[in-house]
Amino acid sequence: MKLASNFKPHLIASKDDCRHILQHVCLRHGMAIATNGRSMVAAINEEWDSEVKDPEEALIPLEASKAATRKRKKADHFYQNVIEISEGQMTVPDIGVKTVFTSPSYDTDKYPNILKVLPDLEKPVSITFDAKLLKELSDAMGETQICLTFDQNDLGKCMIVTSSKRDDRFGLLMPTRFGERGDGDLSKNNALDKLKSLAKKASEQPPV
Repeated sequence: MKLASNFKPHLIASKDDCRHILQHVCLRHGMAIATNGRSMVAAINEEWDSEVKDPEEALIPLEASKAATRKRKKADHFYQNVIEISEGQMTVPDIGVKTVFTSPSYDTDKYPNILKVLPDLEKPVSITFDAKLLKELSDAMGETQICLTFDQNDLGKCMIVTSSKRDDRFGLLMPTRFGERGDGDLSKNNALDKLKSLAKKASEQPPV
C-alpha cells in the first residue's frame, strides 16, 4: 500500500473500544478508508491495480498506520506512507528496520462500505477554503460544531459560519475558489470520478 504524502487515516478511525472493526484502517476498493461512524476519510492507493480481478483487501491496525505515516527524513522518504501486506502480516519498511504488525481476524465485509454512502451528484458545487482559517473561526466562536451556509445563486459571496447550538454569534469565511465541478483546481483532481466509477461497479453488492 502506498498512500499520498501527509495522509493520516488513523486520526479519523474510531477510538471507541466497543467498535473494534472501526479501530482499523480498511484497504478496500483500491482505497485506504477510516471512519469513526460520524466522519470518513479515504485516499486512492497508488499501488492498487484496477485490472486485478481480486484486489487484496485488508484491515490495517492503527499502530501500523501511525508507523507508516510518521514523518521520514529525506533519505527515508521512499518509505513514507508505505505498508507491505503479505499473508496476514503488515510490515512497515524503513532503512535498516522493518516493523511487523499482525492483521486482525475481522472480515473486511463487516467494515462500512464507502461506496454505499458516496453521494451521486451530477453537478456538485465545489468550495475551496483554508482549513486553518475555519479552525480559527470555530475556536474564536467557542464552538466545535459549526454550520457553513452559502448562497448558491451568487457563488462569489463568502460563506456564513454559524454555531450549531447558539444564535448569538457568527463568522464569515472567504472562499479561495468557488465554482462548479470541472472548474479551477478540480480539473486536476479526478478522485470523485474514480469513486463514482467504483460505485457503479459495486452497485450489485449487498447493502452494509
